[in-house]
Amino acid sequence: MELKIAGGAKVHGAVLLLAAPGSEDARNNLDTPHAIWPKEIPVKVDQQTISFSMPALSAGVVKLKELP
Repeated sequence: MELKIAGGAKVHGAVLLLAAPGSEDARNNLDTPHAIWPKEIPVKVDQQTISFSMPALSAGVVKLKELP
């Protein structure tokens, strides 16, 4: 997946918070409280383009670090 940052923001770095349970039946419960839990995944930053991949059945949030 590629995201292009518009508007003149200077991206210094980025990280993907990815939750990928791997199954539609995955659930958090008392025995496995972190079955569905976000993990920090580094992403590639090339000027104003951010590149990463996400597996099926996943959700994520990209956090950007902007230069002042």
